[in-house]
Amino acid sequence: MGTRRAGFTLIELVVVLGVLVIATSFVLLRLDGVTAEGRLRSAAREMAGTIRYARSFAVMSGKPSYLYYDLTSNCYYLSRVYYGDDPGAAGYVELRDTEYAWEMPRSVRIHSVASAGYVAETDVERFDFTGLGSCMTHSIYLKGPEEKEWYTVQVNGITGRVSVVNGYKEFDSVRDTLPGL
Repeated sequence: MGTRRAGFTLIELVVVLGVLVIATSFVLLRLDGVTAEGRLRSAAREMAGTIRYARSFAVMSGKPSYLYYDLTSNCYYLSRVYYGDDPGAAGYVELRDTEYAWEMPRSVRIHSVASAGYVAETDVERFDFTGLGSCMTHSIYLKGPEEKEWYTVQVNGITGRVSVVNGYKEFDSVRDTLPGL
């Protein structure tokens, strides 16, 4: 009988390396919220998803939905109930306790919200999605801990398109965001 060699075949090594690459990619994806930049990017994507959900709910139900950006408390709310324009009203306390409230992660701040001719840096701003899915075009500016860390969430009120931009992008009018104009 011949002697038997100990070792691995090339196929076995390739399979093990493939498994390691896949496992490493899962770990790296989970680290997205660990760094300050990752938390900022994650917060912008989550906010964009919430805005898309608010619009979808309004279209599917035929009833309005309301997004409140609370710049003072650094959070935002999704509601199917209209609480008026006074942040001091009793309903706003209930709004903050709803299951549809999101706080910004540490080191991420809602810096401002801009819409046609108006920029808010404090208080609560409300945007309504009608039963047809339209709302006022606006941009939300999220700031990280470093001076140059910004993300902009843009909402086109006519098309319903929500986009996340890495960096501070000046507010565009509706005309600038529609294709072909």
